[in-house]
Amino acid sequence: MKVHDYGRMKVGNHYVGAWAWDSREGDTFKRLRGSYDAVLQTASGFVKKRDEVTKDARLTAQGQAEELEKWFRQSGLSSIAQAERVILPAAKRDAESRRANLTAAAPDKTDLAGAIMRQELRAHIRELSAQKRTALLSDPDPVVALAVTEAPAMLSGVTPATHKRLTDKAIEALHPGELETVVELEKAIETLERAVKATGAEIRGELSVTPAAFAKMLEGVKDPKAEAPKLQRYGDEIRVLTENGKGELIARKATAEEIQLGQFVGSA
Repeated sequence: MKVHDYGRMKVGNHYVGAWAWDSREGDTFKRLRGSYDAVLQTASGFVKKRDEVTKDARLTAQGQAEELEKWFRQSGLSSIAQAERVILPAAKRDAESRRANLTAAAPDKTDLAGAIMRQELRAHIRELSAQKRTALLSDPDPVVALAVTEAPAMLSGVTPATHKRLTDKAIEALHPGELETVVELEKAIETLERAVKATGAEIRGELSVTPAAFAKMLEGVKDPKAEAPKLQRYGDEIRVLTENGKGELIARKATAEEIQLGQFVGSA
């Protein structure tokens, strides 16, 4: 296993991709970058430890494997657990929330004449040849674009890709720059997911551990940083549940970061 620190970042034979996003683009990007770095540090640290124990003549093959697993449990496992349990789920919720808030302009439901006209436009577009339809929709009039995007793609005879392009164009006009941010956030999430999967796969191979056994390792991590904050709603307030020194659960007002990273476990 080798970690290449250049353009096309790889872990072993697994493509990961170099980080291409500025942490100043938002807290979620910052947390994803931190987790990405931690996971790849686990990968490179594991390689270093493997080379170290391989050169230790005092260790048998079994002893080398035990030392490697011990290092991973103590120094690398929590980075993968935190990425899987906390960072990625929170980032996906953020991306889904942002995308859900991006909608194209809705047609005026009281404008019956306009609705009929757009229906006729869809029928007209559907009957065009593919070449003429492509030409018409390459840079369509806003009314034509609305006629297409307000209804399923098949009602206009357009491809799903064309329907999405026109919808995205309408969204971008209403929310400048925001759709691009969501798309980039989704790409950043995919990059961290690849880093986690690649590192896990390579380490499993080196340790001769099955995916099921590796999953049990992750389940056994007790590092608080690898656990999503547990949230509950108290009326209009969101509180986080923590343990006091006696092992009892206490609730306090959650911080903005805890709300973003946390998971709701019910209401009080």
